[in-house]
Amino acid sequence: MSETERAALDPSRKPARGYGAGALLFSENEPCTEIFQVREGWALTSRLLADGRRQVIDIFLPGDVLGLFPHARATMPCAAEAVTPVSVWVFDHARLLTCLTASPRMSRHALSLFAGHNAALSEHLVNIGRRTAIERVAAFLLELFDRSQRAGLTDGPVCPCPLTQTDIGDALGLSNVHVSRTLTRLRQAGIARVANGTLHLLDRPRLHALYNS
Repeated sequence: MSETERAALDPSRKPARGYGAGALLFSENEPCTEIFQVREGWALTSRLLADGRRQVIDIFLPGDVLGLFPHARATMPCAAEAVTPVSVWVFDHARLLTCLTASPRMSRHALSLFAGHNAALSEHLVNIGRRTAIERVAAFLLELFDRSQRAGLTDGPVCPCPLTQTDIGDALGLSNVHVSRTLTRLRQAGIARVANGTLHLLDRPRLHALYNS
């Protein structure tokens, strides 16, 4: 991004904000007036059904953007909450869209962001709809590690994983019991271990073989 483009974004930028773990960044059906980019920490988006069941839609790591929708009058289709303490940059939605409209290069950045997000959602749909429990967990752990690596959060075969088993289950359409059994199976087989807020990829080729079976 050029200095001119950075300067163009300044009118849309608000002061950075911090949220404690479990705090809501925004609620479902809230007017879409702000866009967030994660500086530090982890967040997730989710939908809550009337009977209390939850579907985790996406996980957000440093650098990821939340709340970017095509027009400023939209309402949020989901809620966003901090998984860990989170620091975010905040942008005015309408002003940022105006900046994107004025800059072809920045518009291409936004289109690339939308395309990547749609590709990830397609993969998640296949994962939930057609894969077995162990295939779902394997795919999820591999994606989590690869995204952490791109964000510079890995240390060899280890990356942060502050998600609870409930978070993982709600992301994959699995019960806590299913998640616990699957993670135990992966750990006992020496393939992957999730413990104490970290993910250890002990045998990536075997984990990939499970996901790609």
